[in-house]
Amino acid sequence: MRLRRVVVSAFLVGCLMFVLIAVPTGGRGDAAPTSQRVTLAGPLSPSSPTLDGTLYGTYFSVSKIGYKRLEFFLSGTALSYVPFTPLTSDGKWSVTTGTSAPYRTRLVAYRPVNARRFNGTVVVEWLNVTGGTDDGPDWTQTHNELVRDGFAWVGVSAQRVGVDSAKTTDPQRYGSLLHPGDSFSYDIFSQAGRAVRHHSTQILGGLKPRTVMAVGESQSAGRLMTYVDAVQPLAHAYDGFLVHSQFGTGAPLSQAPQPSY
Repeated sequence: MRLRRVVVSAFLVGCLMFVLIAVPTGGRGDAAPTSQRVTLAGPLSPSSPTLDGTLYGTYFSVSKIGYKRLEFFLSGTALSYVPFTPLTSDGKWSVTTGTSAPYRTRLVAYRPVNARRFNGTVVVEWLNVTGGTDDGPDWTQTHNELVRDGFAWVGVSAQRVGVDSAKTTDPQRYGSLLHPGDSFSYDIFSQAGRAVRHHSTQILGGLKPRTVMAVGESQSAGRLMTYVDAVQPLAHAYDGFLVHSQFGTGAPLSQAPQPSY
């Protein structure tokens, strides 16, 4: 199968310990099951530049650099995954879908105001929850290059810790969010990637993405390692991956209260 070659320019500078993976273009997330069609609410009314402590990253208004920040709620039904065979260390896994559960999570998008500045690539970050709330280390570390080269960036609250922290910090804004647990985080991330592509008029203000690339650092890189091995061969939601600052094995494919793998 022919592979798409993903070029990320100097965006990679400063990302020590990374793996850049080109993936098959066939499908590109276009064949989502009917049960996985999503509802996208937003853009929401503006909040503070730091999203009131629910998303940590840079601390300036992106409007000063010709970008626009938008926030959305993404909802639908997510699937968990279970293995056909034992999950071996070579990453050559065979998995299938398990149980399903409803969810409602948050996306944050930074995109160029001037469409001519957009380079056609959207960087979709699996927000890091090591600190107990959503954090965007890849945006923080690379935003200078992303802005210079005209990337769009989307942060996804893929894990329950980030969603629960947002609900606790600002219940008025985020009280309607719902996360069924991290067994479903992989499919939520797939649906977010598809939404970037198929709801670009809403999320990107009409900008048309040619490449949708998933990125994750440290804790999030562990989730992406498992995603690449188990989910991407089924979902085909992303054109490439930047997985960096991660040592050892990936995150669990499924975890309590579902069976752990």
